[in-house]
Amino acid sequence: ASIKAYNDIKGEYNKIFNMSRIDPLTGLNNRNYMMDVFDELDKDRKKLDKLAVFVIDIVQFKTINEITDHKTGDLVLKEIASSLRAMFPNQLIFRSDSNEFAVLTDNKIYDKEQLRIKCLDIAVLLTSPIIIDNFTFNPDIAVGCDKYTENTRNCLDIFKNAEYACGYSKKNFINSHSVTVYGDEIAGILSKKTMIEKMLHKINFEDEFIMYYQPQFDVDGKVLIGAEALLRWYSPKIGAMISPGDFIPIAEESNIIIKLVNFTILRAMPQIRKWNEQYGTELKMSINLSPKYLNTEKFLKDIQEIIKRENIKPSWIEFEITENSLMRAGKKMVEFFEKLVNMGIGVNMDDFGTGYSSLAYLKHFKLTKIKIARELIESIDTSISERKIVEAVLNMSKALGIKVIAEGVEKIEQRDRLKDLGCEQIQGFLYGKPVPATEFERKYLKKTTEKST
Repeated sequence: ASIKAYNDIKGEYNKIFNMSRIDPLTGLNNRNYMMDVFDELDKDRKKLDKLAVFVIDIVQFKTINEITDHKTGDLVLKEIASSLRAMFPNQLIFRSDSNEFAVLTDNKIYDKEQLRIKCLDIAVLLTSPIIIDNFTFNPDIAVGCDKYTENTRNCLDIFKNAEYACGYSKKNFINSHSVTVYGDEIAGILSKKTMIEKMLHKINFEDEFIMYYQPQFDVDGKVLIGAEALLRWYSPKIGAMISPGDFIPIAEESNIIIKLVNFTILRAMPQIRKWNEQYGTELKMSINLSPKYLNTEKFLKDIQEIIKRENIKPSWIEFEITENSLMRAGKKMVEFFEKLVNMGIGVNMDDFGTGYSSLAYLKHFKLTKIKIARELIESIDTSISERKIVEAVLNMSKALGIKVIAEGVEKIEQRDRLKDLGCEQIQGFLYGKPVPATEFERKYLKKTTEKST
C-alpha cells in the first residue's frame, strides 16, 4: 500500500511537472520551459558556442481560424509540430507563441550560408500541403535564425535576434516562404529601430511632426476631390526627415501609434473645414487609422465630439485602414464600420491588392471606397495580369456600389489605362505630391478658385 501510494504521488508530481513545461496542444516544450533552458545554458558558455536558434512563424495564421474554425487551426499547429519533430528528432523544440515555434540546435552550424540553407529546408518542409477534412492548407512560413558569437551576451539574445530576423522575413514576405539569417544588416536595422523608438517616446509631437496633404483628383485631373492627410517627421536631432516607412511600423508596435493617429485627426479635420468654408468646396479628407486606435472604446465618442466642436460635416471625412489590417481585425470591424458610415463618414480600404482578401470578402464590410495599391498600378500599362486584376476590382466594386481610387499614378500611360477600365479617381505624383497645408492651398485651392472666377 505504501509503495502504491508513493507511485501515485510520484505520478501526480510528474504530471504536474510536465504540465508546467509542455504545451498541451502540440506536446512540444512551452515558452516558460524555453526560458528555463536559456538560464541553464547561460551557466555554461561552452555549450553556447554550438548553439543556433531557429524561429518559425505561420504567416497570416489568423486567416485559417477565420475561414474555418479554431479546431481546424489547432490541427494545423499539430501538423506543423509533428513535422518539426521529424526534422529535429534530437533537438529541443518549443511552441514559443500562439503560431510561433523555436528550435534550439547544437549541431555547430558554422557559417551564414549553412544557416540560410537550414532555414530554407525548414520552410520547404512546412509549406507542404496539409489536408484536414475537406480543406487543403498551404501554410506560408517565415523563418529567422541566429547563432552564438563572441559578442553574444546570453542565450535570450540569440533567441531575440532570431525572432527579429523572423519578423523581418514576415515584413518582406513574397511567396510561400521567406527566410532571414541575423547578421550585420539586420543588426543595423535593429539599431536604427531602437533609436527611433526611443526618440518617439521622448519628443514633443508639436515641435517635430508636420502635416502634409496629397491631392486626389478625378481621372482627368480637372476636378479636385479631396486630400489625404500624411504625417511627416523632421528631427532636429538628426537634422533630416525620418521616413514614415521607418517610424510608422515602429509606432504600430506600441501605443505610440494611438498618439500619432490622434495628432493627425486633430489637425486634418479642422483643416478640411477651413478649406471647404473658405473656398466653398466639398472636399473630403482621408485619414489613415491604425487597428490599435480603432480598438479604443471611446473612438466613436471622440470623433463625434470633434465633429461637433469643430463644426465639421461628417461627409468631409474619410477614414482609411489597410487591407491587411482590416483582414486581421476580422468580423469585429463590421459593426464598427457600419456605425461610422451611419454617421455619414466614409470608410476606405487602403492598399487593396497587396493582401490576401478575396473580392467576395468586400461584401461583408460597410465600405464606401477602395484604394487600389500602387503595386498594381506600377505595371498596369505593361502587364496584362495586373490589368485584369484592376479590372476585376473595378467591376466588383461597381456591382457593390463602392467607389474606387487608384494611388501611385505617376505616368500618363497608367492614367489612360485606368480611364479605359473605368476608374474615376486618382492619387499620385502625376497630379501632385504631398505638400504642407500652405503649399496645398496655393497650388490647388487658389488656382481652382481663380479658374472658376
